[in-house]
Amino acid sequence: MSETIHRLKITLRSVKPPIWRRIEVDSDVTLGDLSDLLEAAMGRMGGHLHAFEAGGVTYEPPDPDGFGPRTKDENRHKLLKVLGATGAKLRWDYDFDPVAFDPEQATANMRAPRPLGDDWW
Repeated sequence: MSETIHRLKITLRSVKPPIWRRIEVDSDVTLGDLSDLLEAAMGRMGGHLHAFEAGGVTYEPPDPDGFGPRTKDENRHKLLKVLGATGAKLRWDYDFDPVAFDPEQATANMRAPRPLGDDWW
C-alpha cells in the first residue's frame, strides 16, 4: 500500500445533467485495477472493453492474441506515474460498441497526492 492517495472525480460526459462520483484510491493502484474500481463506482458490471488515455498515451488490457494497435499495458502502469501533476486528466473509455451508444468517457481530475490520514477537502 502506498503512503499517498488520489482523490478522483469521475464524470460521464455523454449524460445531461452530469453524473459523477468522487473516489479516493491508493496512488500505487495499477490502471487495470483502477478500471475495476471505476466500474464499481459507476455501477457497471464489467466485462466490456475499455482504455485509458493520458497525455496522448493509450493504456489498455493486454491483447492475448497480439492484434490491434500497440498500446501500453494498463496492468504495468500505476496511477501515480500516469497522473504525475495536480490537475492532470485521464480519460477512461468504456464499452466501445459504437452502434449501441457513444462510449462513456470519464475524466478523472486529480489533486496532489497526499499522505494517508490528512484531512484535505
